[in-house]
Order: sequence, then C-alpha cells, then structure tokens
Amino acid sequence: MFKYPQLTSKHIYSAIKIGLKISALGVEKSAHQGDFSKLRKRYDLMGKIVPRSISRTHTVLGQMSATWFTPKKVIDSSVILYCHGGGYCIGSTQSHAALCGLIAKTCQRKVISINYRLAPEHAYPAMIDDGYSAYQALLAEGHSRIILMGDSAGGSMVLSLLQRIRDTGIQPALCAVVMSPWFDFEMKSPTLYTHKDPILSKEMVATFTKYTFRHNSQQQHSLVYTNFEDLPPILITIAGGDVLEGENLQLATILKTANPAGRIEYWEGMPHVFQALHPLLKEAQLSVNHFKTFIESV
Repeated sequence: MFKYPQLTSKHIYSAIKIGLKISALGVEKSAHQGDFSKLRKRYDLMGKIVPRSISRTHTVLGQMSATWFTPKKVIDSSVILYCHGGGYCIGSTQSHAALCGLIAKTCQRKVISINYRLAPEHAYPAMIDDGYSAYQALLAEGHSRIILMGDSAGGSMVLSLLQRIRDTGIQPALCAVVMSPWFDFEMKSPTLYTHKDPILSKEMVATFTKYTFRHNSQQQHSLVYTNFEDLPPILITIAGGDVLEGENLQLATILKTANPAGRIEYWEGMPHVFQALHPLLKEAQLSVNHFKTFIESV
C-alpha cells in the first residue's frame, strides 16, 4: 500500500467542508423519502467546469446515451469507459463531466461516460447490465484496449463488470481504476459510523441501499462475498476521511493477494472521491496523475 500525506491545509479543507454542507441543505431530505429529483439536479451542477482543451461528443452506446471526452493530444488507441458514482440513484454524464474531462486531459486518452439506468426506477443489477452492454458495444466498435474506471458506486460497478467479463469469457479490460468504491452493501464498516465525511454521510449510504436493492437483497449482491481472482490489474484509491474507508481497506486486503499486479493507494485525510474536488484539493490532480502512470505500466 502506498500512502500519501494530506497536502491541502486544514483551514482550506475546513472551508470546503462547510461549503459542501451548505450546498446539500434541503435536497437530501426528499431523497431520503425516495424522491431523488432535486439531488440529481444539484449533483449535475458538479460537472459544469470542463477543461477548455476537451471536446465533448454526445453519442449512443449499448442503447444508452453517452458522452465522449476527447483531449487535444491522444497518445494511443486505448479508451476509458467511465462509470459515474452516485449510489446507483443519482449521477449522469453531466455530473461527472468535469472529472471525466480532467481524466481525459491528464491521461491523454479518450473517455466515454455512460448514462446507465438508475434506482429506484430500476433495481440492481440493471446498472451492471448496462455497463456490460456498453463494454460489449465498445468491443463491437473495434476498441480492443479498454480501461474501466469509476468512482463510488461506479467503482463498485467496475469491479462487478470485471468479474462478469471474466466469467463470460469475453475479451478482458486492459486494467481498471476505482476511486472510493462501494464494496459492502450491508453497511457493516465501522467508519460509516465514526467518520464525518463532507461528501457522503452514513444516512445517504442507507438511503442509496434502501432504494437500490429491492426486497433487502443487498447481502445477495454484496461484493464482499465475490471472487477477485484472475482480474486485470486494478488501481484502488482509498481516502482516509471517507465513510467507506473501512470497507475499502477490507477490499485492499483482498486485492493485495488476489490482484498482485494492481496498486493500492491511501490518501490521508481525504473525503469520499476527493478527485472530484479538483482544483480545490491539491491531492486531486496528483491522484489522477497516478492513473496515467498506472495505465502506462500495465
């Protein structure tokens, strides 16, 4: 495990946390009652600022809307299939446009982000089915070097896709990157109850769980009980201040043995999916720089 100290000053980080809490006021309450419309609109605002050097092209992939993010300089034919986070209930190609743009620019590769089906309108594993369809569609279009990448629930989706791709025997991904992945759907991790994360609270995790997994099926689908052998190299980034820190460390212990070609990074003091807080957090760009290094090492 590679560990990185917190670089952003505590004063700046405290101001960021206050701003994030204020922005969430009034929109999470309706989500707890099953209405995610307000939260989805607010979440989409996160993606407004995309690097000017990135061109966006809207398309259809695997029968779902998607967006290509293309940097001015593309260094090879590999492409990144991006699965956005949002507890499987919120998020879109728009909400993660800024992050996808940053990744495309830094990694110098084309990124395609998909609008997979969301809960509660569609129950799990509809999202995984959509991700698999998107992956198959990329293969059908001639993209033979595919990198899977995702954050939070999107990171969870990436792990599930890697397993399904392995189990079905189709062409595997080149590698994968997962940021703060949702791993334990049963909310057993102690850090859910001890950490005060400005991005993700235990209450929102409980709400996402309630509306994603129908008939209390979260144990049935939890990645905790799945097999991580024989998967492509995986880079996982763990945030020290994340409510999911505990379950991410549990996953890291599994990957250390099952995925020896992978890489585990631990970022002290950082919140859930801190990469999305670029340029506010110095650590965000540094972490994405490591994505490029990792991809080029496999």
